[in-house]
Amino acid sequence: FGAKLLRLGVEERFHVLLSELCNGEHDYLADIEAEDLIGRKDTNGSAIAAPVARGLIRKLRHQKEEESSVTVPVTDAGSPSVQVATLSESAGTCELSLWRDKTEAPSLIRCEVTAQVSLTAAGVRRKVLTA
Repeated sequence: FGAKLLRLGVEERFHVLLSELCNGEHDYLADIEAEDLIGRKDTNGSAIAAPVARGLIRKLRHQKEEESSVTVPVTDAGSPSVQVATLSESAGTCELSLWRDKTEAPSLIRCEVTAQVSLTAAGVRRKVLTA
């Protein structure tokens, strides 16, 4: 557990607290939020300030991004970059479009999700999760 945190660049003084929060299981590190850390004590006995907590969360989120196996390129033009994933013929399709608009909001990435359930899957419940 400690070795994983060191690879992420997390200082050793936070290891005990992070281990306590996720019961020593590194898979739960991605579920920790800044609010879980603010005001808690590190091994030096110092309270964790909000900016420090947010920095720790950024390091933990970076781990999650590195482990992600799906990447979708984002274009700098108005035309979208599209990835289509078909789970199986009976499931249907899901299309994800990401693009950046340089003129209106250059700091934002726009996202559109389009899903179509196959007619052969009638009566089968499907969940679509969005964030």
